[in-house]
Amino acid sequence: MKSPTNRLGIETVANELGISLADTSRTLQNVRRQQTKRILSPYVIEETDRTMAEESYDPRRETLVMETRTFWDPDVGNLSEQDRTWLSKAVHASPERAAKISYDRGHTGFARQITVTVADIERLYREKMSS
Repeated sequence: MKSPTNRLGIETVANELGISLADTSRTLQNVRRQQTKRILSPYVIEETDRTMAEESYDPRRETLVMETRTFWDPDVGNLSEQDRTWLSKAVHASPERAAKISYDRGHTGFARQITVTVADIERLYREKMSS
């Protein structure tokens, strides 16, 4: 014989809190919508995410990097799309030399985030001109 289980259904919770079942259902739908939006849009980076803490290059995490993201320091100014493209590729080709690097943990690994600074650009242009 099964023993009775003590489960709180949504109706019970709504009654105990003194709110209507419709309000509870709407709240749950909003929570699910927000969670889905967060899951479905991992490439949308909020302003708070851009103020990432500076970390140092981590060889262990590098073995688990599945995605790269490039941000631009405000001091960089206006660069052509061509310059941004090759600078982004170059800075991610040698992440150990980047001035600002951080890692964002995901489900399948890490996303490397590099903020390109004026110092990075100067270094990359010097390397390009010397070769």
